[in-house]
Amino acid sequence: DSWQVAYVWAFIVKFNLKDRIKRLECLEDFEQSLMEPVANRPDDILEGILIRFLGNLKPGLRNLDPTNIQHHLSNHISDQLLGPSEFTVWDRPWAPNEEARASCCTQASDRTELGRLRYAGEPPAERVSRNPLVKAAERGGGLFEMDWRERAGLLRQLVDWQLTHSEHIRAIINKENHAPLPKGVTVPESQAKVGIEPIGMDRNKQRIWVFDNSGRIYKSGNPFKRPCPIFAISSNKTEMQAQIDLWAAHGNSPKPEVGPKGKKAEVVAAKKAAKGIEDEKKLAEVVGGLMEAVEKEDARIARARKKIADQAKIFEQAEFRSTRTRRTTRKIDYSYDGDEVNEEEYEQPRRTSRRGEPSAAAAPSKPLIPGERTSARLRRNNNDEAASVSHTGDGGSSPPIESRQTSPVEAGDEEEARGAKRQKMENGSEGRDDEADGNRAGMNGHGKEGRNGNANEDVDQRSEGMEGIEA
Repeated sequence: DSWQVAYVWAFIVKFNLKDRIKRLECLEDFEQSLMEPVANRPDDILEGILIRFLGNLKPGLRNLDPTNIQHHLSNHISDQLLGPSEFTVWDRPWAPNEEARASCCTQASDRTELGRLRYAGEPPAERVSRNPLVKAAERGGGLFEMDWRERAGLLRQLVDWQLTHSEHIRAIINKENHAPLPKGVTVPESQAKVGIEPIGMDRNKQRIWVFDNSGRIYKSGNPFKRPCPIFAISSNKTEMQAQIDLWAAHGNSPKPEVGPKGKKAEVVAAKKAAKGIEDEKKLAEVVGGLMEAVEKEDARIARARKKIADQAKIFEQAEFRSTRTRRTTRKIDYSYDGDEVNEEEYEQPRRTSRRGEPSAAAAPSKPLIPGERTSARLRRNNNDEAASVSHTGDGGSSPPIESRQTSPVEAGDEEEARGAKRQKMENGSEGRDDEADGNRAGMNGHGKEGRNGNANEDVDQRSEGMEGIEA
């Protein structure tokens, strides 16, 4: 119900600052950052708003973050209180109404002070002492220990200063009012209209205001008269629909009729009632047309909050997740309740540091299954590996390797292979001899017999050589 909260929120929405403030999705988030207890309050939203506001006021100030925003903000407030003579929320407030302020023609001794924003000759030190952040520091607190009304007043004062002194904000206002823009300042074409007008009036001539698509409807009196309080009459889509139904019901009611001889007061009252019926009927139509935009905004807020919750859940899980990627080198102990485990049974062979040097406890290339028949090649490879292990394990001279004993089956296979090889060689020799005899046909018998004799001697020598190999 604080008009200052609505004032600040309207400024944030109209000047497209909501998308530049992290985690600020709707008016409820803003109100929560102001009014929730310290334990539940999302201070990062309030910090983001202050950083954005101070950045607009002092664009040359760099590296603004939550750690130094309170220091820079306090310095800026003190400078503003010392310098210009503008009225601030921390000065003496306006009188509540015109009668209390009196007229300009009064003969009172303090007539020069009545209705003034600031009185002349005020000591600068007294004004600086009104800095709310300085007062909070004197109490041993800070920005986030202040009352929510004090924080709302602080934000309202920052909005006033931005509307007056910020070049970026002034450029947007000048463009809408067709005034020349400051040199070097541009305004995006997507900038919406920043002016706020009431969307209608009810039967009591109360102005109805809508600042965004959140379902929040405000009501106020005549803004050109003081006092003019503003307060909310709906805060969500359901309450907004209920308010529309009330306006529509009154707008569809029959208009009062006055006879031709009615009194003047009755005629005026009838016209006023008829005007109120027409106003609320139009108001129900206008606000009813905003329901679709309100539904889309609610869906967008639900998606944004789900995304924020998912990110927070991921961050919480990351705190308990181990970042170690290598396997642990410590041996796991599987003993329970004091049971003793023989470590020799689970000890694994160590790898050697030299490349190509086999381990002393090298396992066979293929595990043997009891009762499985293996080939002669596999058994020979296993025996060769065992012999090499015994040779490298002693560290001295290698002992002679005993001859391998073959089984009868292996002996028979080797004998058949040698016999087939010898037969092939003999057949090849005879074929070559026959070919040589045919090619040398017509030669004399002595030379032929001599050469045949030599060939036969060669065959005999090869036969003897084969027998020697077999022996």
